[in-house]
Amino acid sequence: MFEQIKPTPKAIGAHWLAFLIPFIGGLYLADYRVFTEATLKFLYFFSAFMLLLWMFTIFSKYSVWLRAYLLPFSFFALGFWQQFLVQQAFRETRKIKPRKSIFGLLEIDEVQAKTNGQLLFGSFHFQPYGKTKTLPIQVYTNLQQALFVQEKLWISCKPEVVQNETYPGAFDLERFLQLKGITHVAYLDSSDIIRRFSRPENTHWRHLLAQQRASFTKLFERFLDGEAADVAIALIIGDRSGVDATSKMAFQGTGSMHIMAVSGMHIALLINVLLQVCAYLGSWIPRRSVIIFLLILIWYYAFLTGLSAAVLRSVVMFTFLLLGQLSGKQVSSLLLLYFSAFLLLLFDPLLLFDLGFQLSYMAMWGIFLLYPKISAYLHFRWSYLQTLWEGTALGLAATLSTAPLSLYYFHSFPNYFALANLFLMSLSSFILVLGMLFPLVALLPQLNIIFGWILEKSIELLLLIMDFFAKLPGALVQGFSFSFLWVFGVWLLLYYWQRGLNLSQQRLAAAFSVFFLAELSFGRILNYQTHEVFQLKQQQIVAIKAQGCLQFFAKQSSNKTQLLCQGFETYYGVPSQMKILNKNFIFVKILNP
Repeated sequence: MFEQIKPTPKAIGAHWLAFLIPFIGGLYLADYRVFTEATLKFLYFFSAFMLLLWMFTIFSKYSVWLRAYLLPFSFFALGFWQQFLVQQAFRETRKIKPRKSIFGLLEIDEVQAKTNGQLLFGSFHFQPYGKTKTLPIQVYTNLQQALFVQEKLWISCKPEVVQNETYPGAFDLERFLQLKGITHVAYLDSSDIIRRFSRPENTHWRHLLAQQRASFTKLFERFLDGEAADVAIALIIGDRSGVDATSKMAFQGTGSMHIMAVSGMHIALLINVLLQVCAYLGSWIPRRSVIIFLLILIWYYAFLTGLSAAVLRSVVMFTFLLLGQLSGKQVSSLLLLYFSAFLLLLFDPLLLFDLGFQLSYMAMWGIFLLYPKISAYLHFRWSYLQTLWEGTALGLAATLSTAPLSLYYFHSFPNYFALANLFLMSLSSFILVLGMLFPLVALLPQLNIIFGWILEKSIELLLLIMDFFAKLPGALVQGFSFSFLWVFGVWLLLYYWQRGLNLSQQRLAAAFSVFFLAELSFGRILNYQTHEVFQLKQQQIVAIKAQGCLQFFAKQSSNKTQLLCQGFETYYGVPSQMKILNKNFIFVKILNP
């Protein structure tokens, strides 16, 4: 009834790539971290000149030729102005810097429960000099009494512009909160809440979805025990707050973090399972009804799991694929990939800086582009071995295209990812299918207990395999640091490799590979030998990096300090030691004259 959705060996779409790359370049140039007034003046002149050229094509006999050359430059200008207009309010709001505590109204849009309080996201309205201003804000409060979405608080606080820590490998908090639309942060003591308005009846669709997520969470906690329930909630719903640090390190050590994050793989598995079921029921259910049902279901699941960038990519692509099947037309996989990326970036230019968006699209780019060539290297008579090899080739294709990004952002690489994925590939798919079907099976007496036991034992086996590979010697190599230009270089090399290289291109590729490996090696050596001292006032920590080791001096140990130590270890690739000082200490840096 329905065709299988697989990578096509010969996929077109290079013309869309010729438009997408300039569009992305324009988006990047308008980002607030790169943007300058000189750039804005140049784009005014450039856009006006492009408009004149387009008007000239109306009367020119070379109109077809000229328009073909004008299109990439026009997409560049489109990307710049789209990002500029989207970030204009963000740039202006960041200029607001109150010097003291101010009174205002906080409207809560999102609430996250924390160990000693709550993290609030919302809008803070105040009136300096009689004019109302609004700040998108993240507020941490030590109030233990539960707060709710759409609740309003009259408070006193001192908003501060979001700023990143300056130590190496620090988390990019500015970008993370920008993707949420947040420009300021503040701490709110419970005593500074002057008035709390009564909570309105909440019928907002986000609140309804949050209630459904909570009911699914309780369902998994009811039928699964302990760590298996936390992992199931992370795998199916996308809530990783309950997963402990040991399990997260096991996922990272085997290169399997993509399994824990709700991504396109979840959507693909859900679609393929339902397509198999519909294939058996094809004579009873009309084709059009099945496709409409699938579209509604995948968009519902996307909203339920938080509408992450990776899920958005998958849902948009599968929407076009299903609509294509509805109309009886075949669409190139790469063409769909490029076109969906353009649509999403046009809708939300900030997705360009979302790591999930980058990894998701580059993984699919690697699969569509590299998988046919990799899988063609080996052929087996036995169908099981051939299926195993095809799955391995699929994982290798995705890893080759995403490894440069992973090395750049996470400064580490799992050495046993290929071997671990041989064992985890089928098992993780089995768990995801069981988990997504579990809310339906849970309605059936007795069968829900058996189903829950199988799911729990499968997750325990998954964790056991990952823990084994993560504890092998040299499982995770850390300390990589290099320029993003090398990432582009690797992608360009992969693109030309799949097209076939002549002798001179092979020599150039070999030279590039040698230089890239040398860059990685020298970067790790420099990180290992460097001597630096960092004073982190906010965390009250002093970090000393000497050759081959890291030492931390802190007043107390907490989850934040442990995460900070792990970040330093990953960036420098050396072990660390934490020393707790019971008394206050003063740090003095002596400069040589």
